[in-house]
Amino acid sequence: MGTQQLTTLLVTLALALLAYLFFQRQKIANLFKPKSGFDDAPPRQPAGAVMQANIDLLSDLTGAAQQCRRIAAEIGAGFKLAELYRLLEKSDWPHPHLTIRSLRENGLLVPAGEGLFDWNISERSGD
Repeated sequence: MGTQQLTTLLVTLALALLAYLFFQRQKIANLFKPKSGFDDAPPRQPAGAVMQANIDLLSDLTGAAQQCRRIAAEIGAGFKLAELYRLLEKSDWPHPHLTIRSLRENGLLVPAGEGLFDWNISERSGD
């Protein structure tokens, strides 16, 4: 390998390293930031969020539907799934998409016409 080829290789490697470091600069900067102490306070819930009970979504879909219904009370009856998804996500609901899909597949969330949906849990839950 000649001197010129070695120089070209070194310059190319140096430029590649600089490009990599440039794109990782935020991660590198975070390494040097002082870490905050332990936070003993519980995580804050978004405003209007309903505290979720420990519901096993797979074994208690009716309970999950009732909890989702409480969270979505502000959108009322005849809502779009996108609105329900937004509210569940805002309330830190675990896997809102899978929850909505399970509720639909089990008949707890039913079409109300023209792209709108409504709850079907009164018969099953004793409301």
